[in-house]
Amino acid sequence: MARTFDVEAVAEAMRESREFTRAMFDLVIAESDLRRPPADGFRPILWHLGHVGAFESYWILQRIKGDPTFAPRYDVVFDPIKTPREDANNLPPIAEIDSYLARVREEVLRFMQAIRDDQSQPLLRDGYIYNLVIEHEYQHQETLAYLLQLLAPELKSGGKRQEAGSRMPPASRLLTWSTFPAGHSRWARGVIRSLTTTNSRRTRSSLTAFA
Repeated sequence: MARTFDVEAVAEAMRESREFTRAMFDLVIAESDLRRPPADGFRPILWHLGHVGAFESYWILQRIKGDPTFAPRYDVVFDPIKTPREDANNLPPIAEIDSYLARVREEVLRFMQAIRDDQSQPLLRDGYIYNLVIEHEYQHQETLAYLLQLLAPELKSGGKRQEAGSRMPPASRLLTWSTFPAGHSRWARGVIRSLTTTNSRRTRSSLTAFA
C-alpha cells in the first residue's frame, strides 16, 4: 500500500523543529540555569528537552512500532504524571539528553522509511503520529519562550550564537498536512530576538506580539 504522506517532507519538518528547539537552549549561557526552575511553580527548563524526546519515543517507538523502551529512567523522569513538578529537578546531563534525543530520532526516521500506511492503524494513517510529534514540539517551543523570558537577560547569550548560525534553521515550509498555523518560523525568529533582550517584566507583552 502506498504512503499517503510525504516521508521526506515530514523528516525535514522534524529536523527543523528539533534544530530550533535546541537553538532555544543554546541561548542560556550556563547549564546550571537550565537545571533549575526559572520561577516558582515551574519545572526546570532542561526538563522540556528530554520530554520532547520521551514523548516521541513513547508514541512512535513503543506504541506504534512495539519496541521495549531502551531508557526506562527517561520514561519516568520526563513523564509529567510519573514525575511531578516538584520532583523533576534530578535530571541527566544535557550531553546525555542530546545523545538520547539523537538515538530516538535515528530509530524513528528508520522506522518511518520502512513502514507503509496502515489503514487499520489510525495513528499511522496519513502520517498522523508524526504530525502529532511535531505539533507537540511546537507546543513546548511556545512554553520555552515563556520560561526563557523569566531568566534575567545577563544569563542569556544575546545574539552571539544566533549570529554564528550553527543551529538557527531556515524558514520552515508550511506542510499541507500540518494544522499548525502558518508563520510559525516568523514567530520563532521573533521570539529568539525577544529572548535575548527582554526580562520577565516584559514577558506577556512580548509573547502577545508574536502570537
